[in-house]
Amino acid sequence: MNPACEASMMPVVNDFTLFFQFLKSQDKTPLTIEKAVLKGKDLFVLNQQLYYKSAYVTEKSLQNAYPALDFFYQVAVASRLVYIYRQEKENYLQLNRLRLEAFEALTFTEKYFFLLETAWSYINWPKLSETMSWILIEESIIRILHLVSLSIPGSLLPVAQHRYIDLGEEKIYFSIVSSAIYAFYVLGFYDLIFDNTFTQKPDRYMLPVTALKPTLLGRELATILLDKRPLELWNVACRRDSNEGEIPLGITEEHFYIEDAKGNVTPNPLVTFETESFLKPFLPLFNPGELKTSLFPLPKAFTEGIFHFKIALAKDLYRTIAISAYDTLHDLHNAIQAAYKFDNDHLYAFYMDNEQYSGERYESPWSEEGPFADTVKIGELDLYAGQQFLYLFDFGDEWLFTITLLAIDTSGVVLKKPKVLDKQGRNPKQYRA
Repeated sequence: MNPACEASMMPVVNDFTLFFQFLKSQDKTPLTIEKAVLKGKDLFVLNQQLYYKSAYVTEKSLQNAYPALDFFYQVAVASRLVYIYRQEKENYLQLNRLRLEAFEALTFTEKYFFLLETAWSYINWPKLSETMSWILIEESIIRILHLVSLSIPGSLLPVAQHRYIDLGEEKIYFSIVSSAIYAFYVLGFYDLIFDNTFTQKPDRYMLPVTALKPTLLGRELATILLDKRPLELWNVACRRDSNEGEIPLGITEEHFYIEDAKGNVTPNPLVTFETESFLKPFLPLFNPGELKTSLFPLPKAFTEGIFHFKIALAKDLYRTIAISAYDTLHDLHNAIQAAYKFDNDHLYAFYMDNEQYSGERYESPWSEEGPFADTVKIGELDLYAGQQFLYLFDFGDEWLFTITLLAIDTSGVVLKKPKVLDKQGRNPKQYRA
């Protein structure tokens, strides 16, 4: 490995290690109630230990005021190094110790690429950037990396008015892509030249930065990412947003589907599609043995048992339903409708990341676009006790239910159909005056 590249990789690996030393120092890490992110006092203390420190912060600052820590948090969740547990009176993070042990056994270079692969393929970039537009985020990331790939390491890419990078006919505005700017800075693609004349935090449309200074590492990695690992084919959330969620990473729509004589489009049954290792095009950059192991894709296993879900409309209005791992999300929908005595006469969706209208969803079988709730079994969802997601019924009246997985009964009990175990509160009238 080139010493300059190693020097650019070192800080992020060290900072991520410090982040997990903090998480490991506690049995469980408390999170905020509303957004389930790290608390201000913990962020403030941890920030002081990092190479990539955030300025203009206090003990009351929110997680998004700490770009490096926010990025590490999103990486940890997306890579399943941690689980988010939600309860009535507290939310907290719990370590996935087996996966963390696997991460800690990686080489230094493999740890860096674990971070890069998680960011590139598994982070939802609009969610990190707090915007709904994949198109704007994707275009901005590609433009930034294209600039870095063409730049001489150590040269300066000026930032105009602390607000944008001027490309002539086009501009990259920081208000859209500031989280991505910081993420690739933390990943060592470039240094940020900070303007130290700022005495307080600038507004959301500005960064206290006068220039980006690309590194050798950034130029090499950006070139490969854009050419061999295009974001539109290699990011799970991006593919889901393009209604290509069932297509394996790296496989084009044209190769995956076939059209029959009647015009029906289905996956090609004659071809077995397997995603190439994300690491493959990067191997020539490193010495033999430095970069071999990836912890992706995440292992897919069927979870046997009876799932106990609490389906709540309010704190004092809920139903607890037991349902088999072999039932589908559509079966869960039907069970909820029956438990609340609704008419089951509207479309619905399940939002698996607990965020209404997100791309991580399963739609009613009668919706125009999938993936559909009747195609996935409960046991295939990789759920864990304490996990929470949303169920929205009727997009007009918007009956929004919070679903919490209370427990998974693995005793071998057989359940032929869903069963209501507990109920609190009267059934509301479906059609409100």
